[in-house]
This record gives sequence, structure tokens and C-alpha cells, in this order.
Amino acid sequence: MSALAGRLAKDLPSTGDRAGTHADLLHDRHELGTVDAERLLGEDHPGTLTARNNLATSYWQAGRTDEATVVLERVAADRERILGPDHPDTLTARANLASAYWQAGRTDGAVDLLRSVAENQDRVLGPVHPDTVMSRAGLATVLTRRGRALLPGDPAGAWRDAAEAVQVVGPYLSDALARYGPVLAEAYGLAAAVLDADGQPEAAADFRSRALQATGTAPPPRPGDGAADGSRP
Repeated sequence: MSALAGRLAKDLPSTGDRAGTHADLLHDRHELGTVDAERLLGEDHPGTLTARNNLATSYWQAGRTDEATVVLERVAADRERILGPDHPDTLTARANLASAYWQAGRTDGAVDLLRSVAENQDRVLGPVHPDTVMSRAGLATVLTRRGRALLPGDPAGAWRDAAEAVQVVGPYLSDALARYGPVLAEAYGLAAAVLDADGQPEAAADFRSRALQATGTAPPPRPGDGAADGSRP
């Protein structure tokens, strides 16, 4: 997903007094740094915005999810106001906020924001820019995981999420095979699960084959092999 998401995945504190104490000291330091930046540099200075972003990351490390999200919402809004909606720093801030929404369980908000960020990064930075690739992969991942959660009670919704995830990364697979391949395979796996639940094992098997092809572990099918792309649950 975003750079922040990667940090969050690695840096969320473990259970244990030592880890908790370190995280507490870290966010205390960043709170003081943010106050000093606001006083010395001003509310809208780029250094102040960076200090707030660092503060949000330290809140995540301390397990203070709600506070981290509030700070990131402010950073995203301030960067958009000061730099404009298409500035790369604004797009990064919005991607970080989407990551925070996902981590906080606000899945629909994360999906909506990542859609917008990925589209704008593609337009502003280009489809092969690392930030664009990261946001596209993040959007497809969140869609697939939301679809997995929907599958037991809403297979049609799960199928929609799988189909969108495939469309988000599938056409760009050759641009970033190592990054998009596993994500595309997960989306195909979700599609297969939906078809299995609907009693379409042959179509499901075709999508599992596509998942293997996406990760480079199976040869591509011959023209005409497998289920039609239009299979639906």
C-alpha cells in the first residue's frame, strides 16, 4: 500500500513492557517536536506537516489508532489546501490516510480514498511510478480482502470486489510483475472461491489456473481454453 502502511505493518508494538515503553517515548518525542515546529515554523510550514506525519506514525506504534487517524486527516487536508490536490506530497498524504483507514477497520473509506489516489497518481505521476504502483496494489489488496469478508453472506458483492481488483492491476501486470503478480493472484483466488460457492467448479478451476499464471508458476492457457471471462456466480 503506502510507505506508511509498510511501516505500520512492521512497527505496530508487540505485547511487552519494553516495546510499549519505547513506543510511548517515541510518540512523546514527536508530540514535543510537533509543538516546537508549530511554534517556530508556523502551522503551514512543510516541516510542521512532516512533524505531524511523524507524530501519526508514532501514535500507530503506540497502538493509538484513533489519534493517528485524526492527525493524518489533518495532514492530508493541510497539504491539499497548501500544495493543491495534485501535488505528489498531497497524494502521498492521502495514500497514508487510506492506509490508516484500512488499519482502523474503515474498509469502505480506504477503498474510496485509494481509488481516487491511484487514479490521480496515474494521471499526475504516470502508471509506472513507484507511488502509483504501490497505490494500485494497495487498492487491489483491500478490495480482495473486503471481498473475502463479504463472501459468506454476499457472494455478488465479493464477485464485484474480485472483478474490480483484477481490473485495477491486471492491465498493468507487465509494468510491475513482482508487485502486481501476487495481488492479482489473490483476486483470482477470490473469484474462484465465489464460483466454488456458486457450484461452478470448472470455472473456479480456470481462475485458480489464472492465479498460478499471475505469479509465473504455470504456463499461459492456449486460446479458447478454460471458462469464459464472463462467468458469474
